[in-house]
Amino acid sequence: PDAKYYNSQKELLEEKRAEVDTYCRHNYGVIESFTVQRR
Repeated sequence: PDAKYYNSQKELLEEKRAEVDTYCRHNYGVIESFTVQRR
């Protein structure tokens, strides 16, 4: 029941995708540069 509800909320899905792009991609870049330097 929860999946059907969330899938019907198009605005909510777009908002969550934007959050992933904003936070996850930024943090990945920070972490990647740190780990590459440690090698």
